[in-house]
Amino acid sequence: MTDFVPSFSDQSLIPPWRTLRSRHWAFVLEVPRHCMQDYLDSHLNAPGPDPSPYRYEALGKPTYGILMVTDHPQFSCAGGQREGWDTVAFRELFWQFPAYRYAVDGDNLASQEPDLVWIQPFYLVDNSTVMFASREIWGSEKQMADIGFETGDKTDELHLDVAIQGFTKFKPRSRSHSIGVLRINLDPGTEAVDYDAMIAHADAHGEARQLLDEWGSAIPGLGGDKDKPAHGVHIDTLKQFRDAFDMRVAAYRAIIASRATHENVQGLRYFRGSDVDLAFAWSDTMREQLKTLFDIDEPSAAEEDFAFTDADATPSELATDWHLPIIRKDVVLALAFQSDAKFEVLETLHTYGAGIFSP
Repeated sequence: MTDFVPSFSDQSLIPPWRTLRSRHWAFVLEVPRHCMQDYLDSHLNAPGPDPSPYRYEALGKPTYGILMVTDHPQFSCAGGQREGWDTVAFRELFWQFPAYRYAVDGDNLASQEPDLVWIQPFYLVDNSTVMFASREIWGSEKQMADIGFETGDKTDELHLDVAIQGFTKFKPRSRSHSIGVLRINLDPGTEAVDYDAMIAHADAHGEARQLLDEWGSAIPGLGGDKDKPAHGVHIDTLKQFRDAFDMRVAAYRAIIASRATHENVQGLRYFRGSDVDLAFAWSDTMREQLKTLFDIDEPSAAEEDFAFTDADATPSELATDWHLPIIRKDVVLALAFQSDAKFEVLETLHTYGAGIFSP
């Protein structure tokens, strides 16, 4: 008789999940509102085949999102008999932005009081088990990446490299290889500042503060309020299985609600955005995501900057092609902290094709 040995794939990565002593870096970026609204319209607002009972709208201008980098040293299941069964370690990078979710009745009339939720359309992870578990269970479109995350004893010793398998140029004879996607460094001599100094230095700081207040409901101590209750970040995800021959047709689509909540927050530090050097590397593989999500255009020959070279790479990165045109992106503000956190799938809000909703 065959007896299967329990493994990560069928035991430890069924939500809810718990991460302990995870390190987070958050970079606030400004992007045009249409980038966010276009994503909402093409994914969550698009009928498939029936409309959902919700309408998603991006917040008003100026619009900000958070590029989040997290190093998870101890990540495991936190539910039922599987709690703490086993652990994995991984790193992730994702882009998230807030949106208003309006309830819509059968006459297509939206509610007056929307819910604030977070959308995560761009997600890279360096662990294949985590990637497949997330895709299959709650629908996050995670992609595999190589994420190099290094910090030293000094405040300014932050170095982040992200690479994926892809193509610099799509050609008939092109071969997939490791290409650079993103590099982040703190400028030499950078020191942490207090919360007010970070906000005051940011452009349009009123809106940036509002973004942090909304996101920070899951981070006790953000802004100096250590007694603020942690309500958690509510995330809406579109889960879909696609037809292999027509990527516009999905065999299954559903909106999944989940929540991430932080606790035991330590080492909260703030940084001026001008002290962060953040740059994307341009390639044909990343073209669509850079353009649609971040409004980044392909640089012209006169604008090309090949600052990413093998000379900058650590020995483990030498196999990655960093000789690509780069586009620097201004950072409004940044912060770093350590926390324990819990991620839980709350419910399926709507399954497309299960019947036209009724009020």
